[in-house]
Amino acid sequence: MISTQSFEEAGKTCSQQENGASLLSIRSQEEQEFLSHFLFETSGVVDSVWLGGKRINNSNVFKWIDGFEFNYTNWKEDSPTNQHGRDCIQMNSPFVFSIQNSTQFVENARVSTKHLSVGQWIDAPCKKKNLVVCQKLQHWSIARLQKTLLDAKKEFQDSLQNVNKQLNNHESTINEQQSTISNQQSMINDLQQNPIPINFTYTQLPNQPYPKSLWPTVEWKDVTSEYSGLFFRAEGNNSAAFGVMQEENAPRLKNVDWWIPGYQYRNHIIPLQKNSWSQPLWVGGRGSSEIVIDFYVSGGEVRPRNMAIRIWKRIW
Repeated sequence: MISTQSFEEAGKTCSQQENGASLLSIRSQEEQEFLSHFLFETSGVVDSVWLGGKRINNSNVFKWIDGFEFNYTNWKEDSPTNQHGRDCIQMNSPFVFSIQNSTQFVENARVSTKHLSVGQWIDAPCKKKNLVVCQKLQHWSIARLQKTLLDAKKEFQDSLQNVNKQLNNHESTINEQQSTISNQQSMINDLQQNPIPINFTYTQLPNQPYPKSLWPTVEWKDVTSEYSGLFFRAEGNNSAAFGVMQEENAPRLKNVDWWIPGYQYRNHIIPLQKNSWSQPLWVGGRGSSEIVIDFYVSGGEVRPRNMAIRIWKRIW
């Protein structure tokens, strides 16, 4: 940056710099934002700055003097004015106020670059004095250029590798989530079509349909043999604990005995076995004849009136 000069003086000053510098040309919004921030905030510039653009032959067309296309503009509202003699471009500083007929200058004031006129362009007389800011291309050695390109290539490859890794991780996560969703959807469909859970037990009473006819899309296994011959009772009172097999028991005549009243012992006990006749039991006599009786105990099970059922379990 150089002290304020006219547009023509500024152009000569830049051209005299090393490697043929020139006045600023701004070709994108990014360049505009960078220069506005660097000049007016970071560097604290208070003067407006010449840009390297100029009106062509008193027309409404402007062109960069370094030859670049005039594809980007940042004109202030109502600019360019196209007034005679205002053929150069000025980039406003924070101290250029858009107050009509005002010439007041506030010393040591700071105005944010968010002000409407900050960094915006206006057409100005070329003889006006503005700050000179030159630009020039960087000239690097082959070794420096090669190192910079290799560093940039490595940084790009590392970034690309990291992006690919993240994409692979995301893809793996997405696949897992899709698999989970698919399984859950399958379970939902199964429940909607077959609201009977796996291992559900179905008791088939006589004259009632088989479970397969009620739920044709699921598989059933006949598990009746696992409970063959069993009677079931509600848990509690004299029952065994839940799931425990309780052995059979019934009121039954087990032994008989004979004895003579007045004697205090019994020693003629005869055991009674089921499905067989007992030993003779003396009950008295008549003359020379003795009278005995035999007992026969059946081995039939004790049961209430009942009817067989089938038990099914869903296996799939």
